[in-house]
Amino acid sequence: MMGRRILYVLILSSISLLATVAISLLIQPQPSEEPFGVAGFKMSESSLGELVSLAAAQQNALFSFEAPNNLPAGTSLDRVYLPATRDVVFLFYNNPNLPPFSGSGGVTTSLQIIASFVGDVVDEDVGEDIPIVVKVIEDGEERIVAEIPQDEVSAPVIVCGVEGEGNNPSSTQNGLLRWNKDGVHYVITSRISLDRVIPIANSMC
Repeated sequence: MMGRRILYVLILSSISLLATVAISLLIQPQPSEEPFGVAGFKMSESSLGELVSLAAAQQNALFSFEAPNNLPAGTSLDRVYLPATRDVVFLFYNNPNLPPFSGSGGVTTSLQIIASFVGDVVDEDVGEDIPIVVKVIEDGEERIVAEIPQDEVSAPVIVCGVEGEGNNPSSTQNGLLRWNKDGVHYVITSRISLDRVIPIANSMC
């Protein structure tokens, strides 16, 4: 009889322990979707590295990278971050005429550019032909530079003579344009249409 009672108490204790563990797992915070962050860890602005000038970043980064010289009117460079690893650079631009968004590290910005060193990589096809065409006018000539899908999935684009991928912003996501050039992976994030971002990217060739 005593043995059954002890067994009964042990079973109840085990059930209670399992319930406690299950509840703790259910209420555990979920990983955030912070741009350029690590899953499960929300990046803060201080985690982006040291606040430096553009010239200092270009001098001290472990790789050579380009900054745009063709920006929408009213756009100015707000801040540049270079982490201790020196293998990535964060550029933030502000423009009162462009819609702001929360970029890496929670920085409020109008345009964000991330340049990261990737070395020798093999570029691969990023998609198939899609009937929605994006055109830009450069030097007085209109040309097709991208084909954008209707479902917000990134589509192939040509940037600086190489193939990348991009998408227009939507109500649920920012617009992105990314490509690899000379061992550097560039990502431009904004809330403006892709046809306005591509000339910015082409000024970084």
